[in-house]
Amino acid sequence: VPGNYTVKLKAGKTEVSQTVEVLPDPRIPFSAEGRKQKHDLVLRVGQRIEVVSEAYQRIEKATRSFDVVMNHIRDRKDDAARELRTLGGNLKKSLSRVSDLFIEPLGRQGIFRNDDRVIARLNYVLRSLNSTYDAPTEAQHNYVRQAEAALESALKEFNAVFTTEVASFRQKVQAANISMVPEGEALDINWKRKQSE
Repeated sequence: VPGNYTVKLKAGKTEVSQTVEVLPDPRIPFSAEGRKQKHDLVLRVGQRIEVVSEAYQRIEKATRSFDVVMNHIRDRKDDAARELRTLGGNLKKSLSRVSDLFIEPLGRQGIFRNDDRVIARLNYVLRSLNSTYDAPTEAQHNYVRQAEAALESALKEFNAVFTTEVASFRQKVQAANISMVPEGEALDINWKRKQSE
């Protein structure tokens, strides 16, 4: 991306730095401002894809934990185990439903038109943005807004399931002296992975 950058070189104990100006390629007829707008929008869409990835990983982690708990109580006949099995059946359906909002189910094959899943919308707009060097078009901005609205809606359901059903299941597991369901903070559209994770 054109602009001023500081370049540092270090050899042993000696370090030097110099500011350099990166100029736009004169062979490309698009403005630097247009390319910057495109770059910024691509980064924004990429960050939204990270949110989808994090949501999906949390769903997968909760599902694996759920399976471990169900296996752990398989032979138990007490009331707590029966209640966990009932809650667990509903929770597994909810996790699957929410997962389908973000990413297509594993094992699905073929080409599907009009895929409304969040990842499909984001990938579509990312491919569109990466197809040219010019400034984003109004249509591309609309696609981003639509994808973000779908992500917001999916995150609302995701957070509802995790703050109610997963939290309730976790409490019941702890009451049954089983602690295997992971916790995590609520996700929003601006979530970013912390450096220490």
